Amino acid sequence: MNGLKNARAKKKTGRRVSSRKAKKISAEPKRILVTSALPYIHGMPHLGNIVGSVLPADVYSRYLKLAGKNFIYICGSDAHGTSYEVEAFKRGISPARLVDEYHREVQGIFKRYNISFTYYDSTHSAENRELTYRIFSGLDKNRHLEEIESKNPYCEKDKMFLFDRFVEGRCPYCGGLTRGDQCNDCGKPVNAEDIKDSYCVLCKSPVTFKTTKHLYLKLQDFQAWINEWSSGKKWSPLAVGETISWLKKGLQPRRITGDTKWGFPVPKKGYENKQL
Repeated sequence: MNGLKNARAKKKTGRRVSSRKAKKISAEPKRILVTSALPYIHGMPHLGNIVGSVLPADVYSRYLKLAGKNFIYICGSDAHGTSYEVEAFKRGISPARLVDEYHREVQGIFKRYNISFTYYDSTHSAENRELTYRIFSGLDKNRHLEEIESKNPYCEKDKMFLFDRFVEGRCPYCGGLTRGDQCNDCGKPVNAEDIKDSYCVLCKSPVTFKTTKHLYLKLQDFQAWINEWSSGKKWSPLAVGETISWLKKGLQPRRITGDTKWGFPVPKKGYENKQL
């Protein structure tokens, strides 16, 4: 078999190739997946977004095409997040309509820049919903999810729990206008419960806090596996430093459900009104 590989390699290159080299050539991946950071379409992509994200992947995919490789270049619009609900509320339309409009605009921008995706879609697609549910069901079946209660911002007038970005008020550090994630004036991270004179951005009513339950992914279940898997990998120094700091502190449960109307409804009894 090695002799046959050597003969083929020699015929192609015009010189004899060692058995070890022939094995390396034959081990080359048959299929290659290319992707990039998903554009967050609540704001239109500008030249900096394109140069720092989709363009490098596009250049690499064009090289693969010229080299005759079997590859696909997949990407899509990041269509979920609280900012869409806020913007849709301000415009008096549904988040679904807003996302559809932005998604088509972003597709048009990439087309004008001749970005050659093999497949470009939205995170709110039917295919992504099916995949999300499949992953959720697997985690739930294998007991990697847990229910945790916490006190979250709540609007009595709108009868709804509020994400951090739905809460505004005075910064506890500088007194400037802030939201429940970060103060735009002083730049410090701010917890919603620490905001002074907080109110709901939707109706300007005072914010209260109520207990709610959510499902959390038990990341600690995977810490040993991540430690083993990541050792010896050639990552960037920044990625290595960030990862090591998280692992040293110990991975904590991560919330995966939300009290919102935009997203994928949780496929679990008792959580039908929450979204993934």
